[in-house]
Amino acid sequence: MSQISGLKGIAPTIVNSEQFIDGQQFITLVSASEETGYGIYEMTFPSNALQLELNPAFAYVRQDGTPLKYQTDINWRVIPN
Repeated sequence: MSQISGLKGIAPTIVNSEQFIDGQQFITLVSASEETGYGIYEMTFPSNALQLELNPAFAYVRQDGTPLKYQTDINWRVIPN
């Protein structure tokens, strides 16, 4: 994470570097304490930052045995303190 602009100060911290996500729960990735984290920051993720792992015993397939296409939505929320 690098600061692009704004007041220099204490940057936000990355809370989770690796997190298993299963279901509809919210996961906190970055957090800033009160009176910190001012400015505009850029977060860069590696090319394999998000993986989908499926258990073949529970994966859905068509009747002919070909796999179905999986997709997901990633939603970001910024929650001010």
